[in-house]
Amino acid sequence: MLVAGCSTGNESSGSPSTTAASFSDPANGPAADFSAPAPSPLPPKELAEVEAASAGGCEALDGARCLLPFPSDAFTVKDPVSETGRRVALPTGQLANLEGTTLDPTEWNRNDGFSPGSAPMALFPDVDLAASGAAEIGRIEDSL
Repeated sequence: MLVAGCSTGNESSGSPSTTAASFSDPANGPAADFSAPAPSPLPPKELAEVEAASAGGCEALDGARCLLPFPSDAFTVKDPVSETGRRVALPTGQLANLEGTTLDPTEWNRNDGFSPGSAPMALFPDVDLAASGAAEIGRIEDSL
């Protein structure tokens, strides 16, 4: 199902409006409930695995590569005084250069979130790029 909306013109009331929608499917009866289900807690074994993977401030999805995937809300904390209510909290001791000096995250940790223009980064070790037909880094034009 595709749902789209538009205005009746170029008028602006100065504030956004909210409209509730009800969807009916003749084959399945009255309007469907689109509310999110209540979250359920992880079983103890899975919770222990997530906590172990995220030890030291790392992203739990890839404990071997602490900062991936990036950006991630796992690298923010609540901050009631920031405009967004969040603050970046990158862990120290990451991203060492050739001499072994690690990144000082102090300046990044002043931010109230990640840029919406940040390129997402993740590692997919089992993806066969040759078989996928993905453009190589030196041949971006192949993706166009």
